[in-house]
Amino acid sequence: RGLNRRVYEAVVTKQFGRWDDTEQVQYFTQKWRDQRFEILQIEQDGETIRIGAIWVDLHGTDLWLREIQIEPHYQGRGLGTALIRALIERANTAEQGIVLRVLRHNRARYLYQRLGFEFSDTHTDTHFWMQYRVH
Repeated sequence: RGLNRRVYEAVVTKQFGRWDDTEQVQYFTQKWRDQRFEILQIEQDGETIRIGAIWVDLHGTDLWLREIQIEPHYQGRGLGTALIRALIERANTAEQGIVLRVLRHNRARYLYQRLGFEFSDTHTDTHFWMQYRVH
């Protein structure tokens, strides 16, 4: 839950004007209950360090990148790019697309665009839907 707050508090506050801890705890508890997160770890100085989490599902015939969280301290080091590129390689090999949604104020959308994701026609007042199609 701490990672979730460290990753999302600023963007949620920017998007919605505030961070409601009670609401966010309920939201986090629901998504964590699904138990589909894979914990991201690296080895550093002989020590295993947890740096984030990722959740990918099969959604119809596409992969659905539901969530990717990287500790703020480890952001900007190419880890997210490497994870997304690995997911793209997996999708290309399986001839699947990738679908995701991203908060409108989340700067991650620029990373997705840089890696070949396009905005879909579907969106909401709060989120953009993006897709990657097999090349």
